[in-house]
Amino acid sequence: MKSNKGKPFIITTIIGLGIAAIFFGASTQFILSEWNIEYYGYLADALFIPGYLMVLFGLLIVIDNNSGFDFIRFGLRRFWQVLKRQKEYEGPKTFFEYRLMESEKESSRLYIPILVVGGCMVILASIALLLYYQL
Repeated sequence: MKSNKGKPFIITTIIGLGIAAIFFGASTQFILSEWNIEYYGYLADALFIPGYLMVLFGLLIVIDNNSGFDFIRFGLRRFWQVLKRQKEYEGPKTFFEYRLMESEKESSRLYIPILVVGGCMVILASIALLLYYQL
């Protein structure tokens, strides 16, 4: 039986580097006749954008796993119940019951590869920025 522990990291890395390649190509118009110091700035920009987006998206998943958005979900479900004028609601009646129901669900571990790959991209972008400013 094969272990797929590295598969999420590979997929996340491919997505992140693909987005970075799009940004890098858009800023340089894919004209790389000779490498000059200006390209480090483009590389830093291309890596910072998807890196920070991945880190922020991973943090949103962490917040959601720790019941940070449960009150919004519960409130929206009750709001739609009022708008639809439902007399009998199938779900939990109070927020406490909703939290008990949601706590039984297993949380996602998807945030780990997103945070790791995003953090690595931000570190690489910082190195490219230091090379651009020649510090």
